[in-house]
Amino acid sequence: MATLQIVKVVCWLVGWLKSVLCRQAGST
Repeated sequence: MATLQIVKVVCWLVGWLKSVLCRQAGST
């Protein structure tokens, strides 16, 4: 199903954004 792949991509993007934000917050 295409919907499942979209959900997977969204979850991956959210996890990537969280890691980037956490890295930026920790470096300041």
